[in-house]
Amino acid sequence: MKAKQPARQPAEPQDWRHRKVGDQVIVDDTNGGLFKAEIESKALGSKAVWIHRYDTGTRHLFEYGDGVLLRPLQASEPAVPRRPMLQQETFE
Repeated sequence: MKAKQPARQPAEPQDWRHRKVGDQVIVDDTNGGLFKAEIESKALGSKAVWIHRYDTGTRHLFEYGDGVLLRPLQASEPAVPRRPMLQQETFE
């Protein structure tokens, strides 16, 4: 799923503490991007996350204050096959 929405103002920072490495999420960035991804790693304190973007195969770092929204993939949305991870870790 790749959809281009109009650019929006950054959202209030989300609390990412409940997000886990391996969670599949929909990422809503401030440039109007909307895409599926998997959380690869998190910073201690959950102020930053590395995600693997499924449609492009690229990795991205998002920080707590970037205004990016991460919402869990709903059961009604088709899941994306998980890719093998080399390492699941928390970074500082």
